[in-house]
Amino acid sequence: MTAPRQFPKPHEPYDGSAEDAPVTKLWYGILADCLKRSCEQIHVAPKTATSFVVRSRCKGEWEEMISPPVQMYAAFLQRLKVMASLNLARRLELEEGVFRLASGSSIYDVKVTKRVRPDGQEEAMIDLPAGPVHTEGAEA
Repeated sequence: MTAPRQFPKPHEPYDGSAEDAPVTKLWYGILADCLKRSCEQIHVAPKTATSFVVRSRCKGEWEEMISPPVQMYAAFLQRLKVMASLNLARRLELEEGVFRLASGSSIYDVKVTKRVRPDGQEEAMIDLPAGPVHTEGAEA
């Protein structure tokens, strides 16, 4: 039996940098977990009027990872936009960006696609690479 995955608590108070913010820690926890499990994608979208959903696709199967309160959605999506260098000032219909993520001794290029749905809500799809672009200690 596998132990349940642990993610940082979304409502922890903080007084440090943006990298120490609970929403940032939550993102890094989700990304690290998905890379560890060799997931292909992460989907972030509103679920109900009171929550949103973060799902991962591993080996072709979608699995709900977390469903935080909707009050976190703006900050959660904003952090993703910052990581992927997407436009923060305007809500563009469709945007794509890439960011580099270090996990352990490996470095990954992660692609983000953000779109505005017909109901006006934003959602994001994160495409995870099959493997690292670089690993420390490996010959370049």
